[in-house]
Amino acid sequence: MENNNMQGFDLRLDSYIQKCCDAVISISTHLKKVIGILSIVTIFSFLASFNSQMDWSSSMITYHKAQLNQLKDRLSTEKLSLVDSTSLRDSIEMKEKVIYDLRRDLVSNYQVIHIPIVGSVIHINNLCLLAGLAFSSLMLMIFYYLKQEKNNLSKILKLISIRYSEFADKEDFKKIIKNNAFFNDMNKYHALSEINKLRRASHFDFLYLHELFNYLNIFSSNMKYFARDIRIIYTTYLIPYFVFVYIFLYDIITFRIGFNMNSNMTFVSLTYSLFFCIFLGFLTMRCLREKKKILYMYRSFKENGYRYVERIIK
Repeated sequence: MENNNMQGFDLRLDSYIQKCCDAVISISTHLKKVIGILSIVTIFSFLASFNSQMDWSSSMITYHKAQLNQLKDRLSTEKLSLVDSTSLRDSIEMKEKVIYDLRRDLVSNYQVIHIPIVGSVIHINNLCLLAGLAFSSLMLMIFYYLKQEKNNLSKILKLISIRYSEFADKEDFKKIIKNNAFFNDMNKYHALSEINKLRRASHFDFLYLHELFNYLNIFSSNMKYFARDIRIIYTTYLIPYFVFVYIFLYDIITFRIGFNMNSNMTFVSLTYSLFFCIFLGFLTMRCLREKKKILYMYRSFKENGYRYVERIIK
């Protein structure tokens, strides 16, 4: 087959089919953008929660207060010269300023979250509510995009199979089959079948190139590798949910502290957070299910000679 020259071979792809493929790709592009936004929100939410727990300012305040007490005790108990007494008072004043600055830093940088673009701030205790609302909204968008992508992909793959059936455009390709060396050793019907298979494959490759996880080998004949790639995709969608559960569990652990400070707000916050935890888990599983159907659709289409086969995927 090395001597056969296929350069300049016109597959005469249907422009209508190509426009339908563009519609599927458009949805995939929007989906990638939403997933990108979700990733940013996930990272910032995790860092805000983790940073509030690893609070170095409180430790430094405790350390400097201990030193301040030692200086005050020394000033009140020891007999010092005027110079030493003045120097000690300056040290005490400096320590008090350091403690004041650390307390201000604790409130402004550890206990308050600044929301960019919007320009507002929220208290760290409301992070679970904000994260739950943001994650749920974005996952809801992802679910509907996946649902739409799955339905559109099903329609376009079915349309490709019908439009480029085994002997589609027989009259148009008679001359090409006769003159092209690539098809010399084939009978004309088998050659026509190969041409239409190549046409179906061209549209398929164009679609799959824009798939978010096209770097994974989901077409591997080894089911072990296919299952591994599916788990990688699952992990990608589950990370935001795991981060939210992490924030929610920390709120549960510190529930007693919040209840003693403001029982009503703590109870309301925990109730809404529990709702978001359940709702977000439900949305995540639905998204995983839709994504699995999309990937199996691609795999099934290629395995069946680039033909659409109706299958029920659970």
